[in-house]
Amino acid sequence: MDEKTAAWLYQIRKPLELQDWYSSPYLPDDPSKAVDLIMHKAVTGRKQHINTFEEMIRPLKRLFHQETFSWHPYYFWDVLSDMRIPNPRIKERLATIVKKLEEFLLGTGGIEPALFLYKGKKA
Repeated sequence: MDEKTAAWLYQIRKPLELQDWYSSPYLPDDPSKAVDLIMHKAVTGRKQHINTFEEMIRPLKRLFHQETFSWHPYYFWDVLSDMRIPNPRIKERLATIVKKLEEFLLGTGGIEPALFLYKGKKA
């Protein structure tokens, strides 16, 4: 995860935390420290190996002729899984906004993508 993506996640999570609407451990108030923590946890927080994009795309390109490729929202799922907004209508609206914002940022290069769809025919 890059710094831009971690900063965006901080901007989404911190206001939720301040409302007690987020269940993950609290982030520091200092944005610099919080962004560093988010990036650190993205690397060390999982015990399993996370394949890089190159590790995933290389065999796909070797085995299939690409028909389509697209990036899709992923980070919003992490946010939604820890959101604890008591009003279901507000929770649904905020979830939609976060997803649409991630789609926008992916389209403009504002954040680093993490989830892709690759469709191809067998080579």
